[in-house]
Amino acid sequence: MQKTKIIATLGPACEDQDSIYHMLSSGLSMFRINAPHLQNNFTKLQKTVQKIRREAKRADKSVSIMMDLGGPKIRVQLPSDTEKISISAGQKYRVGFKNYDIPLNTKINILKINKNATIKIDDGKIIFKFLKKEQDCFVVEAINNGTITNNKGVNFPGLQLQLPAVTSKDRKHIQLGIDLGVDWIAQSFVRNATNIYPIQRILLKNKSKIPIIAKIETGDAIQNLDSILMKYDGILIARGDLGVETELSKLPKLQKRIINNCIYHKKPCIVATQMLESMIQSETPTRAEVNDVANAIYDGVDAIMLSAETAIGRYPVQAVAMMSAISLNVESDLDDSNFNRNIFDSLSTSITNNYLAICHAAYSIANNLDIKVIVVLTDSGKTAIQMAQFRPNTNIVAITPHQKTCNLLSMIWGVVPIHVKQINDINDIYKLVNNILIKKSLIQTGHTFLITSGVLKLKNSTNMLQIYQSK
Repeated sequence: MQKTKIIATLGPACEDQDSIYHMLSSGLSMFRINAPHLQNNFTKLQKTVQKIRREAKRADKSVSIMMDLGGPKIRVQLPSDTEKISISAGQKYRVGFKNYDIPLNTKINILKINKNATIKIDDGKIIFKFLKKEQDCFVVEAINNGTITNNKGVNFPGLQLQLPAVTSKDRKHIQLGIDLGVDWIAQSFVRNATNIYPIQRILLKNKSKIPIIAKIETGDAIQNLDSILMKYDGILIARGDLGVETELSKLPKLQKRIINNCIYHKKPCIVATQMLESMIQSETPTRAEVNDVANAIYDGVDAIMLSAETAIGRYPVQAVAMMSAISLNVESDLDDSNFNRNIFDSLSTSITNNYLAICHAAYSIANNLDIKVIVVLTDSGKTAIQMAQFRPNTNIVAITPHQKTCNLLSMIWGVVPIHVKQINDINDIYKLVNNILIKKSLIQTGHTFLITSGVLKLKNSTNMLQIYQSK
């Protein structure tokens, strides 16, 4: 059974009913809504989300939906009568809001200038050396030749900018996500842990508890990674902007470091950007892309994400199927010698709560007794998420009375979420769980399985661990 989850970005190439169903059947676990590309058509998006929920039910699986916010992305904003700007190496340019050599879509307030600061435009294709700051703009010198067209992204490695954590557009998209019932929110260009507060205030006002993922794509985020991990519910490694903000040669090391920190702090992690990029046009990926996906799985990441491959690509279903095939092949080879060593190192960290104590015990027992299924009875999904971060060599079956929890857990490594009615009598637990596991072919008669849950109606408490034999 596939443990690493697959995320696909919604777009014109995969919004029809058949594509959604076949992607889910091919191993997809989450759909991503890329908020900056949304058109002002709430009714269409609402129908697409309803379609996803309906097709998930037809495919007999839960699916997660993530609203990915645009954040304070700075872009080139050319005048209406200008198609492009030609850039010559060695030439100096003024960069600023609207009426400058290189006009931007927003005002820039520079707080700090580090040594060797640069400006990069169009995913780093055109690079400028930062020279000086003036009243309403700054002066740069082009390092290479190139052409700038409208709406290209601008990055500022080595410059600390004053930017809003959440834009006015983000606020509208958060509200839209709440109204649509999305399961996760991803926040772009997170720089420090306090960036989460504006989103939390909006969620609190709407009495919503949608978990928030921090997208790591700036140098500031790398410096503040541990404090960000303590505040946010998960991490998304956005390798596009991160590869521009930092030296490209450092990206593999940064990816591993971020995944290791997520495992240590028991937070889910996603790897994204250009994973199967060639499949936008080609029915098969390159060998390098296959290895890239495989390496993320060996690193122990929770989920791997497709972007343009499914949003506008010619082969969205095939891209999901390819990722699934890679996952299944790699996961059949996972053991102590080739899986992320930090997963096992993290087991020695201090146990600070019931969740971790029970999860650690279940992990140890399952490994020692070669138990194939750990059942987690959960309301919020927290215990199942914690269990998954130990990466046990077994399937984690999360049984919950809430479909919302099933949807949320669909993104978590190794978790098989199952929706059942509320279990009121503890004496009925074993019989119900046994029947579910047998019916869904998750276990065979005579095999043992673990059950973890909270008893005595202690709120937010997981305090029971039992071993059963299936009948």
